[in-house]
Amino acid sequence: VRYACQVSPEQAAGLQDHLAVMLGRDCIENQPMSILETLATADSNECVVNHSPVHPLEVANGNACKAPEGARRVIVDYDVNIDDVVALAYLLKEPSIDIVAVIVTATAFVNPAPGVDNTHKLLQLLGKNNIDVGIGPSYAAYDQGGWPSFCTYQKGVPVDIRSETDALLGLHNQLLAYSPKGYYKSSPEDGTTVGNTTAAAVYAKWADQGVDTVLTLGTMTSLHSFQAENPASYAKLKYLYAMLGAVEVPGNVWSVPGADSSEFNGFLDPHAAKAVLSSSNWESITLVPLDATNQVPMTQVYMDELSQLSTPEGIFVYELTRYVQNTWHAGRNGFLGLDENGEVTEESLMAAYFFWDPLAAVIMVDESYVGFCNATVEVVANDPPDYATDGSIVLAPNGTAVRYACQVSPEQAAGLQDHLAVMLGRDCIENQPMSMLTLFTALSTGECPDGSTVPGATPDPTSDARHSLHQPSRALIGSILAMLFGFAYAM
Repeated sequence: VRYACQVSPEQAAGLQDHLAVMLGRDCIENQPMSILETLATADSNECVVNHSPVHPLEVANGNACKAPEGARRVIVDYDVNIDDVVALAYLLKEPSIDIVAVIVTATAFVNPAPGVDNTHKLLQLLGKNNIDVGIGPSYAAYDQGGWPSFCTYQKGVPVDIRSETDALLGLHNQLLAYSPKGYYKSSPEDGTTVGNTTAAAVYAKWADQGVDTVLTLGTMTSLHSFQAENPASYAKLKYLYAMLGAVEVPGNVWSVPGADSSEFNGFLDPHAAKAVLSSSNWESITLVPLDATNQVPMTQVYMDELSQLSTPEGIFVYELTRYVQNTWHAGRNGFLGLDENGEVTEESLMAAYFFWDPLAAVIMVDESYVGFCNATVEVVANDPPDYATDGSIVLAPNGTAVRYACQVSPEQAAGLQDHLAVMLGRDCIENQPMSMLTLFTALSTGECPDGSTVPGATPDPTSDARHSLHQPSRALIGSILAMLFGFAYAM
């Protein structure tokens, strides 16, 4: 081989000049606009103006789904997995729930940046992008305190699955709305940008304002970080609902040999779960473990109900769920808990896609869909780690008193699935933004959501509209970003 071994100062300066010159070459014919440039033309597009009163660059705040009085204020802490976003979409349509904040916990099935971005896109679509979004630590409690982390537990999520979740199976830039808010890394060097709000800060803000109910649909990493950073405010939380654990049934951590007793949300950060469940501030802890979710597999009836929905979020949930069915490891029949002959067996049922997080969300709204058991439990969290037991929930006489969902009849399962579909189909979002697919179709072709077409929709690549936002006016782009994100953007 030959290898580069010497670079003089003159050579270094020359190659940097060369890079800049090449990047500045004007040699791409009919170059497409950037997303920001394209969205700047929305005011002149009749399709967008007539069908989406909320400008694509405005933060949507038209969700009128909650009851005017008596809605329960809740903080939702989730990991932006497929069933998490379905649960969040449902709760944003449920009249008895008022979600005041969403916490993105990225120590399980999603990476931080796409998790935050997809959360804002979903909130924008559902007219609720004005609420707080906090981002939790990137590593489980056991691995915090040093960098780089060894991802002791997070490596239990295969990389390909995490990548699919990051893109919501490719639908994140199609059926969700464009959001003017998103993930931004802070820049302490110039002091001009502000990063994402931490989960602990968002928790503290709302706990101090009297919000005492939390629903966790992923690991408890973020909630534990709040507990550690601000114990006084954390102590104000009183009611915990959690999709967590397996009490009297086997676990579901299939990706780690020997981890047969744990459920993923417990296994991926057992030390956080142990700390949260053992804290004394909770007046009530309601767990929704695999004991209950294993009794609510996906059904074709539910899929058929989703397929009839016409709301943008209903269409999104249907297509997302259909994509999962088409790629499910056990096949399309296995997704429904059926064998190759279309029959239910004990083995086929365990390979089904279950209502994990949606069941927990529904139970927080209406407990009549399940039966409960009571127990005193503790979460196993070893040091050094022991995959055979870490994250498992064990019965312990001196443990924490919890109630957990343990029984779901076929009638209850069918009822909660109907309830989910009905809520997702509610028409209660004023001036709802278009999905990105609909929006960019209108901007590029003039094809409107109602099938009509307007003239002059395709922006001229050489038009003033484009060049008003192009290279000579970078300060203008900075001012737009400052307006959108609330900070000065260094250009």
